[in-house]
This record gives sequence, structure tokens and C-alpha cells, in this order.
Amino acid sequence: MRLLAVSPAVLALENGLGFRPGLGWNSDYCTNCTGPPGSNGFGGEVFVSHIATYIAKVPQPAAAGLTLKELGFHYVNMDASWDLSDRDERGLLVPDPALWPSGLKATVDFVHGLGLGFGLYGDRGSQDCAGNPGNLDHEESDAKQYADWQIDWYKTDSCHAASDRATAFTEYMRMRDIMNKTGRVIWLALCGWKPWYAPPDPANNYPGGQQVANSWRVGPDTGTGWTAVIINIASALSVADFAGPTSNGGGWNDGSLQLTPGMGQCPPSTTRVPDPSNNCMTLDRFRTQYAAWCMLAMNLMLVGNLSALDSSVVNTWANPELVSINQDPLGKPARSLNGSVTSRRDYVRATMAECGGEPEMQQWAFGDYNQLRNEHTNLCLNVEGCKQNLIYDGCTTPGTKTCGDNEAFVVDGDHFVSALPGNLCISENRDHTLSVAACDPTRPDSQHFALVNGSLKDKTGMCLTAANAPPPSSSAIIMGRPLAGDSTAAAKVGSATEPGFAVMFINNDDVEMDLVCDRRCLVSLGLDSARTYVVRDVLHRATWGAVSPTNFSLDVRLPPGGVSAVFRLTEAPALI
Repeated sequence: MRLLAVSPAVLALENGLGFRPGLGWNSDYCTNCTGPPGSNGFGGEVFVSHIATYIAKVPQPAAAGLTLKELGFHYVNMDASWDLSDRDERGLLVPDPALWPSGLKATVDFVHGLGLGFGLYGDRGSQDCAGNPGNLDHEESDAKQYADWQIDWYKTDSCHAASDRATAFTEYMRMRDIMNKTGRVIWLALCGWKPWYAPPDPANNYPGGQQVANSWRVGPDTGTGWTAVIINIASALSVADFAGPTSNGGGWNDGSLQLTPGMGQCPPSTTRVPDPSNNCMTLDRFRTQYAAWCMLAMNLMLVGNLSALDSSVVNTWANPELVSINQDPLGKPARSLNGSVTSRRDYVRATMAECGGEPEMQQWAFGDYNQLRNEHTNLCLNVEGCKQNLIYDGCTTPGTKTCGDNEAFVVDGDHFVSALPGNLCISENRDHTLSVAACDPTRPDSQHFALVNGSLKDKTGMCLTAANAPPPSSSAIIMGRPLAGDSTAAAKVGSATEPGFAVMFINNDDVEMDLVCDRRCLVSLGLDSARTYVVRDVLHRATWGAVSPTNFSLDVRLPPGGVSAVFRLTEAPALI
């Protein structure tokens, strides 16, 4: 057993764990498992031993015959209901004898014998989420039991516990210090469901997640389905800067457990792929969740009876190219990128029409952020996808767009100039639709407009006329991260030994989308626009193309409903 050197005053987590996100299996969400009533689906020591054996010994075709263990999956973790609902007469936790007839330590030893780690679950409150004993007022004795059992991972939940930040921080830091003092090196995984566990909070004397734990939950349990997955992605992006390796270990954002296709709130269906408009986990959404967790450098906790899952599920989890992104030693979680998105929905083109017919639809005013807004419809004039056509779209705020400032215009004499680069003026086409084009003094009629008593009029007296249109899409995500490359088995099998970058696109809209990470977007990630990069499709494990100085852009068209694409970009070898 490796012991932890402890100073008299333990003020930070210094356990040497967490240089990379944790990989393993969790007993919760075991929908295809069978076990005794109250066992959370898993069947105690026999089933847990089966899972551990599968992880350690079953070759994965998707990983060129490597096992999950060889890919880096290490922990076999129990969630709630591993113990009895009452402590014994000494106040100690009691493993459920129906689940562990040979004693819990026997299973721990079996898992260790396979070269894997074993994890347990608890709660900082008076009870855990299953109503079994929590740690509150028993931290010292519980931590001693965990160390005596030689566990390797401890998840501490927040049910039946105070919800204010100050108390939560204090209780978790107390458990950190007590766990440190046991001398046993144990991964400490906080489960408080909030992104505010990641950054420092000086007002509450909280040093930040990396000083308290090896991982911390940033959002809700994923078990309710797709919406919870999206919330966790957004939360992790918001606190990406506070996760990563440290000098003696590391700490990571945690987005809860992986789901499998069909989980979530799914209506009765005989089709293989449920309706993408609901909260159900389709096969595409399942792949998107796993890929996003890899991009965001979050723990990967698999679920279910691994040997009985569909091969498409296990093949995704065993994809070495995804795993190598998650485990990249640089440890930089993905952050949001400012690309462009063009929805394939039928937006209404901005059009000039006879004045007076629909007066409320012809009233425009400059609102916040220099937007031309029609108050009746609450729509703004918008350069679709930052390209050319003007459309009516829901007004958004700067910083929330995936391309440039495509709703802002300034008046220059009788020209209305877009805030987009290129000195582009609103221009009227022959069919009276509007576009933007280079401001041109030789086009006096088509580019000359005036805002008169709230109506935007052209030279012939026609008025800009709004129309009911769909709201803007906030359902696209573009994110990226730099990669150092690695020498692990997963990296070697997954063509991930060289430094590079990873970019992910997600279409969570209900229509097809074109998503683009253009030159500015790629450069912001760290790519050199004077160089050429080979592009690999990580989900399909195939070379996809290249971005070069003459075409320095990454473009993809994605179907609706949570479909995604992940690309790894590696600098092309120099020609000799």
C-alpha cells in the first residue's frame, strides 16, 4: 500500500492522484443488470467481480485487442445501496451481507488482484441519496473504515445536507483533511451538482476545487436524459479554466455518469433510434455525450453490464482516439470557440414591401448593441451565418453568437453599414430581398435607405417589412482544446502520439446545420494559419482531409437532434 505523507496541518489535497481524469465503471444506472431488491441494479460481489474481470481481461476489437484496463479504465465503483440503512452498535457502516456474503474486503482484494481500483459511495449529510447513513458527525470513523477496506475512490454526495455554499465548502474540506490523515491514497470525488465547486470563492474561504478534491460534479445527474447532458456540457465549459493537472496530482470537472441508448425519458418506440425531439438518449446523443466528456476532460464512468451491451456502445467507449483526447497529458479541457452556424431551417428573408399595409410590422428602431429591431415581433435584422443574406431572427446579445456581430448596423449618411468586417452595406436585390455587399457609391438606389418615423425606407418609398420567423438557434456548440500527444497504449493505437488540436461540433437544434470553425476560430485555438494540418474524423476513425493556408477552415453539415462531429488536427509533415 502506498502511504500518504501528512504534515501536521493539511490545508490542500496532495494525494498524487488525478494527473488525468478518472476512468472506470459505476454501479448506478445499471439498467441491463439484475440484482437483489435495493441493490441499485448490481448483484453484489459476484456481479462486481464479473465487471472487474471484463475490464481487466476482455479484448476490445475497437482498440486493436486492448482491454479497457489497458486503455486506462481503472476504477470499479459502488454507488448508493452498497451498505445497510443503519449503523452497527459502534456507529460503524455495515456492508450489506446479502451483497457481500464473503465480506466487502474480499471483493476489494479481488479487484486489486486484477490491477484495478475499488470505489465506494457516501454523503456529506446525515443520509445518502438512498437513505443510508451519511458521513455527518461520523467523518473520522467512516474515513478509517474506507482506509481499512483499502478503497481507492470515494464519491461523496450532497443529499440530506446543507445547501448553502459556506457549509458545503466547510464539510467537504473537513472530509478532505480527514481522508488525508488516514494515510491511504484515495481519489476524492465531490458530488454537489454545481459549477461553483470549481473556482476559488474567497468570500467563503474556499480555495477552489483543485485544492479540495480530485474531481467535482458541475451539473445534475445525467440519468434524466439528454437535457441534463447538455446542462453538464454548458456548466463544464463555463469553468473549464479551473480543471487540470497540478504539481502533485490534479482536479477535474465531473459531468456525472455515461448513459446508454434508450436511457432518459423515452416514449414507447419500436424504432432503433427514438424521436430526436424528446429527452431520450439516441445512439447519436450517446456518442455525443461520450465525445463531449472526452473533449471536456471529465471523468469517464461507464455503466451497465458491459458484457451484455450492444457492440456499438462498447466500441464507442473503447475508441482509443476518444480516450486519448480525454487522457491527453496537457490536461487542457475544451473551451467554447467562436465559429459560425447556419441553420438549415427556412428563415424568412428580409424584404422591402409597400408601406402602410402592415404598419406594426414596418416599425424599426435601433435597440441595444446597434440592433435594428421590430418591437411587434421582437425580431432583429440578421446577416445569416455572417455571410450575405439578411433574414429576420430573434435578437441575441454579443458574445452569444457563434459567428461575428451579425445583428449590429451603423448609419453612415444614407448607408446602413454592417458591423461585420469588410465595409458591407445593406443592399436591395431586384426581388426586393436584402443582402449585404461591399459599399459601392455607384449603386445609389440599392444601397440608400432612411429611417423615417420608425420605418426603414428605400429610395422608391418601400418599407422594410418584418415577418414571423423562428427564434435564433442557441443549440449549436463548437469547442476545442490543444493536445500534447502521448505514448500510452491508447494513444499509440489511436494515432494520437503527436501534438495537435481537437475540435467538436454539436447540433442540438431540430433542423440540419452547417457549422464552421474558420480561420479566426482555428487561430484562436492555437493553430498556425501558415501551416497545413491533417484532419482526422475521430468518431469514424478515418482521415477526413486537411486545412491549409489557402483553405484554413473546418466545415461540417450535421443532422439535427444532438448529432456531433469530432476532429483531431495534426500538423502535416514538412515536404523535403
